[in-house]
Amino acid sequence: MGQASWPVQAGFAGGGFRAYPVSALTRRINGPAVRTAILTLWVLLIVLVVIGSLLPATSPVIQHLDRLDISDKVMHFSAYLMLALLPVIGFRDRRRGIAAGLSMFLLGVLLEALQHSAPGRTVELGDLIANGAGVACGILVALPLRKSW
Repeated sequence: MGQASWPVQAGFAGGGFRAYPVSALTRRINGPAVRTAILTLWVLLIVLVVIGSLLPATSPVIQHLDRLDISDKVMHFSAYLMLALLPVIGFRDRRRGIAAGLSMFLLGVLLEALQHSAPGRTVELGDLIANGAGVACGILVALPLRKSW
């Protein structure tokens, strides 16, 4: 009998139950399809944040967001946390992922400045602080996640 590679993780694959060595599972998780999905989600989130940041205050989307009982600073923090986290875990090269994550703060500064020209929208220092805190926390959360991949 052949020896199994340890540790082994079991799971369903290809229509049946199979045991995979953990290294094989890690390769599947680190595969290009997963990284592509993460980076696609990141680009989609960037598009949504840009659109949401530049919509006029009278737009239905902004009015619905205002009706939520959530602080806009929490929304800024959460969005920028994800904007920074996704590229750090999605890019194969660690430095590029961190650089892309950090660049999200610059995106926030640019969008906040552009809000000056959006009807009914205002530039707020608190939003910039929430964006920066979200970017910092996103990178700090992503780095250990990246190591586990």
